[in-house]
Amino acid sequence: MKHMIARFRSQTIMALGIDRLEDRFLRFFAMRFSFSVFTNIHGAFVATLLIRATGDSKSVMLYNVINYFGTGFFMLVAVAFLRKTTPRLSLQLGILFFILMYAVFLSTMGMLQYSMFLIALLSGLASGFYWISDSMALTAYSSDHNRDTAMGLLSLGGGFISLTVPFLSGLVISRFHGSTTGYRVMFSVAMVIALFTIYLSTRTEPFFADSPKTDYRSAAKLCFTDRLFLNLCLCDTVKGIREGTIGFFLNILLFQIITDEMIVGVNTLLASVGSILAATFYGKLVRTQTRLRSVRISVMVLLAAALMLLLKLSPATILMFSVINSFFSPYLVNPAFSIFVAGIYSSPKALPLKGEILAIRECFLNTGRILGIGITLLMPSTTFGSVLAIIVLTLFQFIMYAQLRYSSKLMERQAQEALPQS
Repeated sequence: MKHMIARFRSQTIMALGIDRLEDRFLRFFAMRFSFSVFTNIHGAFVATLLIRATGDSKSVMLYNVINYFGTGFFMLVAVAFLRKTTPRLSLQLGILFFILMYAVFLSTMGMLQYSMFLIALLSGLASGFYWISDSMALTAYSSDHNRDTAMGLLSLGGGFISLTVPFLSGLVISRFHGSTTGYRVMFSVAMVIALFTIYLSTRTEPFFADSPKTDYRSAAKLCFTDRLFLNLCLCDTVKGIREGTIGFFLNILLFQIITDEMIVGVNTLLASVGSILAATFYGKLVRTQTRLRSVRISVMVLLAAALMLLLKLSPATILMFSVINSFFSPYLVNPAFSIFVAGIYSSPKALPLKGEILAIRECFLNTGRILGIGITLLMPSTTFGSVLAIIVLTLFQFIMYAQLRYSSKLMERQAQEALPQS
């Protein structure tokens, strides 16, 4: 029996490519797994809570605009902070800000229409301080040859969390139908898990920024004048147009058709099945040489799935689209990030400015996310308008593919020019 278990474990490790990852990344993975648990609780249901509190889906859009703007701005601040301290301290501070956000949620649950701005700003503050450190940790604990495997494992962990946490949260919230008691229970649970995540963060291997000095001037000059980095940053803007809107927009559509948090939980559960399947194969299918192909195929499939909604928009077709979207989104989004990081490591000028460049990239990304919300609001408030918004957001990703292809050619050219001439 022990031999069978050991053999199954070995085969699983080989199938997922975990054998290519270092122990320091696996400790980081454990911390990220816990982080994803508590952020999934509010991530899946903040939209439905705001709709219940305000009676208007536009409040969700406004919440996300403030959140995205705050994330980009505070990430710029966080880079200066982590250079003077450590990235791990910035990460821990981000989690503490999430805990503060939950405290405000719980204390103002009855008047969210007034506290929404503060909650969104705290979410942006927490995200800015956490995600810049998380991005730097991912690049520190992995290399270009195993980064796609590392991101695949993170997606797999996120998929398992999405399979259980939102569904169970939906069950709890639905038991207190018509009140906010279920939200209070789940947000309190999230606070406890956030505290445990801080403990796990102390077990990650510490690393430091290249220099205690923040140099946004040089980083901005590189991002706005260098062809490669300007194109990569603009690529993230285009990526954000779809990536920042599609997830919560589908939940809004479902909740407006059937006003029940349980259906949102079911949607997230089914979508997570797609995420798990995608992540299971991601580490094996996506490599440095297949990143562009992964993006191209994903865009075409997602566009075809969006066109399917033109035939009929119902809970069943939205759930079907959500599963397809969750399966192919990692193959669309993750290779783009891997190519961006590869660009940083390909440039001797960019490497010392990694933190600043990643923060500026986040500003470009969140600009795209806000543009995506704007495009969605411009569409007619009808069934056809909702489907049209999804199609238009997806069409933008063909531009992203062209940008990634151009960036890859620039990196190949730079690599050839750097070779010694015989």
